[in-house]
Amino acid sequence: MSDSESAEEIKSALTSLELLKEPCPRSKDDEFYMTLVTFEVQNMLFRVPVAAFETGSEIFRDMFSLPTGDIAPAEGISDDSPIELKGVKAGDFRALLKFLYPRKHGVTTVLSQTEWIGTHFLSIMWDFQDALEASKAFLFAMDDSITKFELATKYGYDDWLRRAYKELAERSDALSFDEARRIGLASASHVAHLRELRFKALLDHRVWHPGARSTFTPKRIVKTRCPQCLKTCDEEKTLLPEEVIPVIVYRCSSCSVAFYEAKTSIDIIISTLLDEQISDILS
Repeated sequence: MSDSESAEEIKSALTSLELLKEPCPRSKDDEFYMTLVTFEVQNMLFRVPVAAFETGSEIFRDMFSLPTGDIAPAEGISDDSPIELKGVKAGDFRALLKFLYPRKHGVTTVLSQTEWIGTHFLSIMWDFQDALEASKAFLFAMDDSITKFELATKYGYDDWLRRAYKELAERSDALSFDEARRIGLASASHVAHLRELRFKALLDHRVWHPGARSTFTPKRIVKTRCPQCLKTCDEEKTLLPEEVIPVIVYRCSSCSVAFYEAKTSIDIIISTLLDEQISDILS
C-alpha cells in the first residue's frame, strides 16, 4: 500500500468518526409532545397542556393561532409572561380545569354544585361545549330548586324555570323569607299560587277505597256511594293526559270530589294541572 492510499484511508476514518460525534436530528412526537401554557387568574398561576383549550374552545384555538411578535416573549409560554384572564374567579377556573383534565382517564371528575356553576359560567363565556352540556345536566337535575330558579333566570333557560316552579310547588316546605327574596316577590307569589292550587286539587281528587263501592239497594242494584257524605256517586270513564286506556272515576256532586282507583291517576292529573298553570305564568 502506498503512502498516498494510506493517507486517504486515515482521512476517511477520521471523517467517519467526526460524523459519529455529530448529534442525530430529533423530531417531536405528534401525540405525546405537549405544549404547556400558563394562565394567571386573580394573581394565581395555572400551567396546563394547551391541547384541551385548543380542541375544546374555538375562542382559545383562534387566540393561540395568532402570530406572536419577535420583540416581547409570547404570552403563556412561561410564568414570567402568563395569559391573564380578567373578570374570572380562580375557583371557577380551577373547576373548569378539573373537568378538562380529569385525574382518572375517561372518568369525569366529581365537582361540587358551586364548581359546576363556575364551570357552566366559563363554558358559556369561552364556548366549551362538552363542559357546557355536562354542567347543564348536573344543574338541571340538582335538588336545589332555588339556585336552579336563579340560574334559569340568569341564562334564560325556560325549561329550567318550569322545572324549578314545579319542584317548589310540589315540595313539602313552603318558601322561606330568604328564598322568596332570592327569586323575587312576583315569582314567590306564583309559587304560593301553584302550591295552593295543588293542595286544592289533592282535596278534590282522592283514591277510592275498594270496600266503599259495595253498597246494594233492595233490588240488588249496586250503588257507589261517596265515603264522605254517603250520597250516590256518578261513575264514568275518562282518558287521562298522555294515556291511551281510560280509567274509572267516581264523582260526588255533593262534595265536588272525584275518586280514582289508583294514586297514579291523581298524580298525572295534578302534574298536568301544574304544567298548564306554569305555562300561563311564563307566557
